[in-house]
Amino acid sequence: MKMKSYIATAINHPAVWSLGDQAAMSGGNFILSLLLARELGLEQFGLFTLWYMVPLVVLSISQAIIVQPFQAFWPGKNPAQQEEYSSALWNMQLLFVALVLVLSFIGGLVMQSFMPVLAILLAGGQSTYDLLRKLSYATGRDRLPVKLSAPLYFTIVLALILGVVSSVQAAFLLLAVLFLLAVIVSAYQLGLTLRLVPKEKLVEHIKKHYHFSYWLLGAAVVQWFSGNAFLLAAAALLGNSTLGALRLAQQVVGVTHVVFLAMENRVPIAAAQHFQKGAIAGLFRYLIRIVSTYGVLILILFIGLLWSEPLLALAYSADVVEQVMRYVPVYTGFYVLVFLATILRIALRSAQLTASIFWSYCLAALLSACLAYPLVEHYGWVGVLLGLVLTQLLPIGIYIQRLYAAHQLLQTSKSLS
Repeated sequence: MKMKSYIATAINHPAVWSLGDQAAMSGGNFILSLLLARELGLEQFGLFTLWYMVPLVVLSISQAIIVQPFQAFWPGKNPAQQEEYSSALWNMQLLFVALVLVLSFIGGLVMQSFMPVLAILLAGGQSTYDLLRKLSYATGRDRLPVKLSAPLYFTIVLALILGVVSSVQAAFLLLAVLFLLAVIVSAYQLGLTLRLVPKEKLVEHIKKHYHFSYWLLGAAVVQWFSGNAFLLAAAALLGNSTLGALRLAQQVVGVTHVVFLAMENRVPIAAAQHFQKGAIAGLFRYLIRIVSTYGVLILILFIGLLWSEPLLALAYSADVVEQVMRYVPVYTGFYVLVFLATILRIALRSAQLTASIFWSYCLAALLSACLAYPLVEHYGWVGVLLGLVLTQLLPIGIYIQRLYAAHQLLQTSKSLS
């Protein structure tokens, strides 16, 4: 009887549904990458990877100026304010998507290609769906995201298995259409419409988001460069095939995204609440618990990667498997650093010390600009992976120093008072 009660409690726990949602999305992206690499070949998959950087940078900007401020502000609002705020968030996201769509059409005309438009359509769908998922968790609709993400990725994977996708353009079109459908269903379930928030209210929220996130916005832009400079250098110097193999290896290890993104869904809001109640000391106590909990899950996933080679051999030729598995061990160490950096960034955002995030990314981008080409030119793929590790170690050192300094300052002010 106790076992049944324990299982029922676990199933109904919001964190379980959050993990289920991220399992659907991360697992779906994992299978998507494997199937695309097989269907398109490493050369075209490398080209897909280059264009997919557009949705990734748009998503990071949307998270910086809309999602992350929302997660910090939401706990301090009463139910009536939260209802009005959710409508304002929806309006801000639609304005953001409209702006990037206009820019994409201009880019398409300049490049005489439809790819910028397809990339931005996908970016708009993904970034909006990301906001609606986060809003679902904030409003207690914990089961909604997994109910949408699972069918979404099932449909994507089924379409790839059936051979619907035969080119990079077809892949982007399929993903854009399905994510836009997911956005429409999500908005309907959350009761969001095209109703405009009064101009003065909308401007008020935009200003609050701006003052909170201008450092985060700058950080998102320079983060994109610092994180992708070495991959761009790999594409230029080593070719799209090597880039495709590197990204495929990253996707293998990137199954751990299920844990990282589940943290981003729930931890920031709880971390902000702990900071409001217990300052930095309370925030640290909470995040130490989070590290121990989610760290175990990541360790289990890393151990599971030991069996990834036989699975890859089922879908790819021996030379492709050998090339991909060459990169997996270093990517595993890289993702340990990503986990630590994610926790520390959540702490800085909760303590509203976002300038440190911006400056750390600036230094990492400067490091990337100086080292990307020479490292890749002289050391090949080893230089790519070494550069990626360096761009994580530098911000981690800055984050730890800034949080320690803030804690010491608070302790000093308490002793003086």
